[in-house]
Amino acid sequence: MHVRSFLIFIALMFHSTTVDNSSEVIEIEVQKSKTSALPCYQKDIEKFSKQYEICPALLLAVIMVESNCRIEAVGMSGELGLGQIRQEFWRDFLNQQGIDDIRGVEATASVLSYHVKKWGMEKGVERYNGKGKKSVEYRQKIMKKRSEILSL
Repeated sequence: MHVRSFLIFIALMFHSTTVDNSSEVIEIEVQKSKTSALPCYQKDIEKFSKQYEICPALLLAVIMVESNCRIEAVGMSGELGLGQIRQEFWRDFLNQQGIDDIRGVEATASVLSYHVKKWGMEKGVERYNGKGKKSVEYRQKIMKKRSEILSL
């Protein structure tokens, strides 16, 4: 996705948002458009990035790459929601934390936070996706998207 297309996409998704965590600030101001009915996850990203102590730009990058910000997304292997979480691997972990909706921002933040705290940011992002060469490529894709978000 080209930078201009990316900026338009972000602007349409987040009409006005300020997220401040660990001195990383994302500010976007746009006029309302015909697409103002798009789902808005900005408050959840702000809330859960703080609660789970992860970079909001990293959380947003994962959501954008995994599901293109579509909560109804279903992956080829049954992954669900914004973070494309595999229910069979994470249901018990999330239930223990009182998280019922595996599709939402909180589930994504919780699983991502688990990996980042256990492995560090870069390896944690790889582990969010699994193991192996594809996970390294996944990390590179996520980190590039995170950098684009932070440069807005």
